[in-house]
Amino acid sequence: MGTTGLGDNVKEVDAEHVLHNITNPEIAILAVKYFQKKIEPERHVVLYNVLFKLFREINDFEKAEKVFEEMLQRGVKPDVVTFSTLIRCASVCSLPHKSVELFERMPSFGCEPDHNVSSSMIYVYARTGNVDMALKLYDDAKNEKWPVRAVAFSALIKMYVFVVLIFIKVKKKYINGFLSLKQGLLAIQLTAVFKNLHPPSCAKESSTCIGPTAGQMTFLFSGFCLLLIGAAGIRPCNLAFGVDQFNPKTESGKKGINSFFNWYYFTFTFAQMISLSLIVYVQSSVSWAIGLGIPAALMLLACVLFFMGDKLYVKVKPSGSPIKSIVQVLVVAVKKRRVKLPAQHPMLSLFDYVPSKCDYPKLPHTYQFR
Repeated sequence: MGTTGLGDNVKEVDAEHVLHNITNPEIAILAVKYFQKKIEPERHVVLYNVLFKLFREINDFEKAEKVFEEMLQRGVKPDVVTFSTLIRCASVCSLPHKSVELFERMPSFGCEPDHNVSSSMIYVYARTGNVDMALKLYDDAKNEKWPVRAVAFSALIKMYVFVVLIFIKVKKKYINGFLSLKQGLLAIQLTAVFKNLHPPSCAKESSTCIGPTAGQMTFLFSGFCLLLIGAAGIRPCNLAFGVDQFNPKTESGKKGINSFFNWYYFTFTFAQMISLSLIVYVQSSVSWAIGLGIPAALMLLACVLFFMGDKLYVKVKPSGSPIKSIVQVLVVAVKKRRVKLPAQHPMLSLFDYVPSKCDYPKLPHTYQFR
């Protein structure tokens, strides 16, 4: 290994020099173990930092992460250089979620980000679309007058372009959905408000009633069509858009997703109860115009609130084809129609699959209402 000539009096500088000239990771690991016996324990982190630089150069984050955990088990405390090197290693290996995990672990070891860590994380957050964190770190770097690497600055520019394009696409889709749904509700309400848009009431003493005209039916069905178009543009996106606001790679993000589902279905069920009881009572006992006007007014309020918070939303770029997914489901259903279910509960076996490319954690089974 080139260490036998150093003797027992090994200096830290000599150990670093030797490690810097080793290109084989296995030999470098053995060299670190050898030098640990010769150098004071509080300086062992320097040896590991040189080793992590080697892993970064050969793009082997898996081995770097394994050595990092072994380092912690040995009681060696990492420093800023350790995290900076590992974060860049994860970044060049296209593992941004690992970079985020390491960055979030820094405070637990008493490490504050320096200009290298800040620049690396600006790049990572910009590439993953975390606008808030990327801009926050960029502002911090400007306040500290730290240099920002060109690749990080380039990622920031790309992020801005990406956000603008997604904003236009998502906003257009939601505007169309909201406006269509609002117009549908308004059209149905108008059929109850204006006498010309609905047939006259049936006389109590009369056995026959005058039916609606062709124009009245056309106006009513136009309202129903607008409702269908608006619901199709909004309802399939509600859950997905809500979950996109959380980062599933962090503990707080996982908890936020679970809480979001709980609150979503709670409010959805509560709204259904109100609409099937109070709204129906107003329509049947008070006035159809008022009963249909309440949902229209609430929809208008929802539109206003939604667009007021538009700048705060995380907008994830759509990927894949829904038509392709439907065809895949049909093909697999036909091919596996004779497959026997496992011995466990059939409902658990049906919902126990998580795709390999899925970023979101599987929701645990529970019998509790939370």
